[in-house]
Amino acid sequence: MLRLKSQAKILLSLSMFLIFTSPAISFESSIYEKAISHPLRPKADLKQDDSRKPLLILPFSMIKAGSKVLEIGAGGGYTTELVSRAIGDGGHIYAETLSQRRIEGERLKNVTALRRHKLYQLPDVLEENLVNEGELDVVIIFFALHDVLMNPRVDQNDFLSNIYKLLKPGGHFVVLDNSAEPNSGLTKTRKLHRIGENFVKEKIESVGFKFDDSTDVLRNPNDDLNQSWRSMKGKQDRFAFRFVKP
Repeated sequence: MLRLKSQAKILLSLSMFLIFTSPAISFESSIYEKAISHPLRPKADLKQDDSRKPLLILPFSMIKAGSKVLEIGAGGGYTTELVSRAIGDGGHIYAETLSQRRIEGERLKNVTALRRHKLYQLPDVLEENLVNEGELDVVIIFFALHDVLMNPRVDQNDFLSNIYKLLKPGGHFVVLDNSAEPNSGLTKTRKLHRIGENFVKEKIESVGFKFDDSTDVLRNPNDDLNQSWRSMKGKQDRFAFRFVKP
């Protein structure tokens, strides 16, 4: 009970900060607070909140009640569950590579775990789930883009172009990833699982996206960018970029 009260106080303080400093974010701040404080969130997820800062990242991602979202690289489902709670019954999230354990027992009924597929098959797999081009509000890829772009079997331009086509005009593509030196491209990716952010911007803009915004909430200026992300235990420098489809 004490722990829940402490979490509630933290959420209240953060929400008041958002209300008085960021009017564009505060409008729907309650949906993010409710998602984060939901009583059915796994305890293991709660331990990641200090590092992942979901109360700031979720509104930055432009995810709202009723949004139709694609998550690439869902993995264990930490973000999937938060998005599911935030978008509510009127929204839906299609999660790529999501662990089935996250949705066992009919948890998170607005989540579809996409069948295993090659990334070039993503449009076809979404079409199987009645999602066609121009129907998604938001696409997110958190800490997985470096894996995608370093894969020699993935055509980088086709992958990013497919995301562009799936979004509505005005839809958002949001990328969080581990920072390497800004101009290092993919040279640190295989060894350190980091990526140069200038390369990310250039590649995504090259398929038609416009850079929309960034946030420094996941930055760590004390990271020298030369250690593996794993050794940093959630304290590595991370960039957060938001792009928009014109």
